[in-house]
Amino acid sequence: MRFRMPWSSLVGLSLLATLFAPGLATAGPLAIRGQRGRGQIARDLHTELEQHHAGMANHTVRVSASAGKIARSLGLPFSHTRATEAAALLHDLGKIDVGTVTLDGAKEIAVPDRLALRLHPTTGLLRFTARFPDGRLSRFIAGGIAAHHERWDGRGYPLGLSGEAIPLSARIIAVADTYDAMTRARGYNRPYSHAEALIELRRAAGTQLDAHVVDAFVRSFETRQDAPRN
Repeated sequence: MRFRMPWSSLVGLSLLATLFAPGLATAGPLAIRGQRGRGQIARDLHTELEQHHAGMANHTVRVSASAGKIARSLGLPFSHTRATEAAALLHDLGKIDVGTVTLDGAKEIAVPDRLALRLHPTTGLLRFTARFPDGRLSRFIAGGIAAHHERWDGRGYPLGLSGEAIPLSARIIAVADTYDAMTRARGYNRPYSHAEALIELRRAAGTQLDAHVVDAFVRSFETRQDAPRN
């Protein structure tokens, strides 16, 4: 049987491959080797998530695409837009420690998996920092992984951060992640349409989500003719 790489892998690997591309033309040999090395580590991390649960990897690819739209709508520099996309692609790394039955949507969740779900931002951060060299963009990515379940009103986890104390990459991922969760079927729940999901995002603005980031996401569909047709 001929092996075919899943589409999610191709998109994910492309995003991670270009994350460190700016400046390669003028960088020295050691810098080029370092940038390529970081990109390979990130690709390896996403591949590990995909091998554990393909559906979760597909989810992170969709969240990454939405996070990139938000970053561009906010006017972030190219390097930070790419870092935001990478953070979104890797934000659920900690779910490698969650059983696949639970990730498939089991109604009854065993206590160990409940704990692993609660801790996944932290365990994902540990997986990332254990393999990824320190640096300005790597810290930007790390913030997105560690804090994507924090809430604007301070009622999130794991640290209960609020407002702008939450890293921007995490605030962006939170909006993109919420949108993807609403527009995908889960169990017997009907998925929201694109329009319904935007309404719910606006309702969550200022409590769960950063209103400025929600506005940027909505604006990205108003300025581009690529809103889903549902």
